[in-house]
Amino acid sequence: YERDCRAVLPYARALSLFPRYVQQLEMESNGKGVDVEGNALTEPAGEVVFGEAGTPGQHSFYQLLHQGLRVVPCEFLGVCQGDGENHDELFRNFCAQADALALGDDGGGDNHRRCPGDRPSLSLMLDRVDAFHVGA
Repeated sequence: YERDCRAVLPYARALSLFPRYVQQLEMESNGKGVDVEGNALTEPAGEVVFGEAGTPGQHSFYQLLHQGLRVVPCEFLGVCQGDGENHDELFRNFCAQADALALGDDGGGDNHRRCPGDRPSLSLMLDRVDAFHVGA
């Protein structure tokens, strides 16, 4: 898929700021309109990166991801050994959202609830969030 944006979607409280980090890293570095010599580019550089942690994102922009005409590649980040009492719920949502993007849902015949599926995504699982598994 050749796209101009992508979503970074962590399902772990410890990674909640990760989308902001990726946004700054990629969009500041690659968002310029000139090359290293200062010459104007003829095509856009970089892509729009957005995202939010787990459940809050589900209530803001996931409808666009599932049902919109714009296909947005998604990067899901999950953790096997999470912290906090809601880890199991986050992990279930992590799996369900990735499956729904891939497989879709006919919405029970209701076009307002229909999700076409076949949306590009990847799911990255970490054992846990610490300096060894994520980096320091």
